[in-house]
Amino acid sequence: MVYGTILQNPKGFNWQTTLNASRNKNKIIELIDGVNEYNIKTFDDLRIVARTGSYYGDMYGKKFQRVESGEHAGKIIVDDEGLPLITAEAEYLGNQQPDWLVGWTNTFSYKNLSFSFLIDARISGKIYSATNANLYKLGNAAGTVIDGKREEFLVPNSVKEDGNGNYIANSNEVTPERYWKRVGGSGNIGLGEAFTYDATNIRLRNINVSYNLDKKWLAKTPVEGVRLSFVVNNVWMIVSHLKGIDPESVSSTNTNATGYENSAAPTSRSFTFNVGVNF
Repeated sequence: MVYGTILQNPKGFNWQTTLNASRNKNKIIELIDGVNEYNIKTFDDLRIVARTGSYYGDMYGKKFQRVESGEHAGKIIVDDEGLPLITAEAEYLGNQQPDWLVGWTNTFSYKNLSFSFLIDARISGKIYSATNANLYKLGNAAGTVIDGKREEFLVPNSVKEDGNGNYIANSNEVTPERYWKRVGGSGNIGLGEAFTYDATNIRLRNINVSYNLDKKWLAKTPVEGVRLSFVVNNVWMIVSHLKGIDPESVSSTNTNATGYENSAAPTSRSFTFNVGVNF
C-alpha cells in the first residue's frame, strides 16, 4: 500500500491518494495421502480442481479438436458436415485466481465539501459463463448474428481430414443454428474452451460526495456536527471481457469455485443518502 497527501491546504484544496495491490502466488505441495487431485467443484464437463504440483483453482473442460503439428497446426478440425469436433477428455483451460488485485482511492476536499472515488481492478484469471453458453445455444446472443444476418458460414481456421491421414481446408458451410447448438450444447453447459473468458475487470467501484455543515450554524443547538453524504456503489464497469455479465458473478456462495458463472443474478448499482449527526 502506498499513501500520500499530494495537496494540503487547511483553508483550500486538498488531495489525498491511496494505492494498494495484492498478489497471491501459491502452489499445492500435497493433499491427503493417496490423493493427487481434488475436485473443488464439477459442473457437467467443467471441473475446478486442486492438484498437487499445480495452482489452486485450475480449470479443466473440453476443447475444440485441433491439428497438433504440420502446416495446419492449431486449426480446428471439423467433420464432414463442417461442424467442429470436440475433445473426448477435459483439458486445461486456465486458472480462476487473479494475478493481481488493485485498488486506487482519491479524496479531494475544499473547506467543508469533499469528494472521493475508488477504482479497483482484478487482473487476469479465468471465468466460465454457462449463461453465455445457453444464450448462444438458443440463438439469443448478439454473437450468433454476423453482419446483421444469420447466413451459413465456414468455421474460421478449420480443416477436415482428406481420408489419407492428412488435412485440407474446410469448404463445408454450416448454419449459425447448427454451429451454436454443437458448441453451446456440448454437454449440458456448453463447450469449455468457447465460453471461458479472461476475468480481468476494472471498475469505478464507489463515489462519495459529502458536506459538513458549518459549525456556526449549529452554535445555538446541542448538535456538534452534521455530515450529509451521497454514495453510489458499483458505478461503472470500465473494462470487462465478459460482456453483459459481471465477471465477479459466481454460481453460488457455498463453494470456492469462483471461476464458474451460471444464470447469476445481475449485480446492482446502489444510491445512498446519509445524514450523520454528532452530539
